[in-house]
Amino acid sequence: MGHRRFLSHDHKWRNEKKTFDGTKENRLAPKTLSGDEVLQQLNQMKQVIFGKVNKKRKRSQQKICYLNWRKHSIFFNLPYWHTMLIRHNLNVMHVEKNIGDNLIGTLMNIDGKSKDNLNARKDLMAMGLRKELHLIPIQGKEIDIQNSVQTIGNSKPYKMPSAFYTLSKDERQLFCQFLMDLKLPDGFSSNISRCVNKHEGKLQNLKSHDIHCLLHRHLPLGICGLLRKDISNTLIEFSAYFRELCSKSLRMSDLERLENSITLTLCKLERIFPPTFFDIMVHLSIHLATEAKIAGPVQYRWMYPFERYLRTLKSYVRNKAHPEGSIAKGIIAQECVTFCSKYLHDVETRLNRVGRNYEGDLTQKSSSLAIFSQCGLPLGNSKTEQLAISDWNRAAMCVLQNCEEVSPYVREHIKEIESKYDSDVELQHEEQFLGWFQDKIAEIFHTKKHEKYLKTQNSGVFVRGDDDLSNKEYYGLVLDIIELQYQGSKKIALFKSHWWDVYNCGRGYKEDENGFFLVNVDRELATNTTDPYILASQAQRVYYAKDIRDPKWLVVVKTQPRDLYDVPTIERSANDQEESTSTPIQENENIGDFYRIDGDKDHDDLCTVELARANVEEIVFDLSELNINVETNEEDLLNCNDDDNDSFENKT
Repeated sequence: MGHRRFLSHDHKWRNEKKTFDGTKENRLAPKTLSGDEVLQQLNQMKQVIFGKVNKKRKRSQQKICYLNWRKHSIFFNLPYWHTMLIRHNLNVMHVEKNIGDNLIGTLMNIDGKSKDNLNARKDLMAMGLRKELHLIPIQGKEIDIQNSVQTIGNSKPYKMPSAFYTLSKDERQLFCQFLMDLKLPDGFSSNISRCVNKHEGKLQNLKSHDIHCLLHRHLPLGICGLLRKDISNTLIEFSAYFRELCSKSLRMSDLERLENSITLTLCKLERIFPPTFFDIMVHLSIHLATEAKIAGPVQYRWMYPFERYLRTLKSYVRNKAHPEGSIAKGIIAQECVTFCSKYLHDVETRLNRVGRNYEGDLTQKSSSLAIFSQCGLPLGNSKTEQLAISDWNRAAMCVLQNCEEVSPYVREHIKEIESKYDSDVELQHEEQFLGWFQDKIAEIFHTKKHEKYLKTQNSGVFVRGDDDLSNKEYYGLVLDIIELQYQGSKKIALFKSHWWDVYNCGRGYKEDENGFFLVNVDRELATNTTDPYILASQAQRVYYAKDIRDPKWLVVVKTQPRDLYDVPTIERSANDQEESTSTPIQENENIGDFYRIDGDKDHDDLCTVELARANVEEIVFDLSELNINVETNEEDLLNCNDDDNDSFENKT
């Protein structure tokens, strides 16, 4: 709570009380102290002596203000510590982990992890906020003892209304089914379906990277059709903040925009979730963009590589009675093996072992055509197949049209066709070019059939069209991978793909209000039979996620290998950086242009909308568990719903 102090001084949300914590916000954003200012404050305080002392301490009669400090940090004994711009780096990995646990636990109402529990409702009653979420007394006739009703003696039970920010049982099962059906590219993340308990409607055993992928990718796709629009849009903005913050390349203008947007997003969350949701980890998210402006991308300073190395050290432990000695011996053995492997040139070792998705040698002979420079290696067993004449002609035509050295001949042949035929120039060119020309002179992809029983999805492709004016993108699935062999051991890989309709907006494709791009699986391109081939070098990877609102629509998500970093090697001037049009998206992946902060536009009317769900069964508690006078608070609440412009009176 209290994030309104980071808003501008004239923002209208500062004067609202009912939709926040019941008070006006007149404080300004806290000042960021430099190292010299912190050191000056520490030098003015007297160091506290910790531990037991022989003499009895006397209470000081004079009250000394130590500001926010309790001890003198030992780090300031370092001569350079007060000059550092960031003295304690925030670990984005653990911030995401804790925020994701709170968010998933609250949305799915997981016992022990939800922030919307009995204590949260008692806090709302004590603060006199959100009357629709208060505990409601019920009569004994309404109690069903067999259905989660806790009664002790003759005590009076109360029921806790369900909130709109929690999913019902059916909605939780739909979200779990969405995660179970989700197939991701190879190496994208772990198998998220192993963490899904559909019967109980919850997620369990989530690791840090699972939360990372959920918060960045899966959660925005899964909650669109389940939560109310204003709530889902706020959560999508919150997810997009972390997704863009974790980009491999950052620009100062984008970080300044993120600094302003996260304040509005956190204020929107305050209008939705109870005060118990906002622990220190949620608050730390407001400082992440500021740190990124100083320290750069988070990939160079988060804890993932260190945590994985600790897992390696843990694997060295063979004797649990002496873990330190086991780790020391394991490291020595590893260093010896690494030293010896440098002299084994013809043996595959960890130093020369290629990656699991190795694309082959990128070297190219100067005498070869440019089209033979594409990289890629086949996976699995291959089979020799005799193509039909029509299929062979289409495949060969695709190769020639994309060969730079053949482009002059293509233009020459088109001119000859235009001089002979008044119409159907393109059709005549495709039918005659192969004979005319003959007389005149990497990433890993799988087919859709191959991944039918796999938990990964590598058949999704998209390619940009030839029309430079429209710059249309085509989306499809790889049906077959064909390798054409030419004389001189020359090979070219082609993808035979099934393409979906991207011309009819509304029927073939659409873009929803959140910026998600969706394609209709029931509609295909009319050219699927005549032009299904593309070069393997032209294909770019995407994966598809089923729309939870309508299964016949698929959400398109663009991806790129995790180990690919766009690090500039040439220094650019300030003008060149401002003119750059590349958008920094995490790992160059894109779900949609949904990160559009509209300020408080979508939440102006939230104060008039109740957060309690009338169509979901309440949770019943016993009065003996409550340490608060419920009836008194309900009566007092009638006097607390004054206008937001009135002054707030503190009760003593």
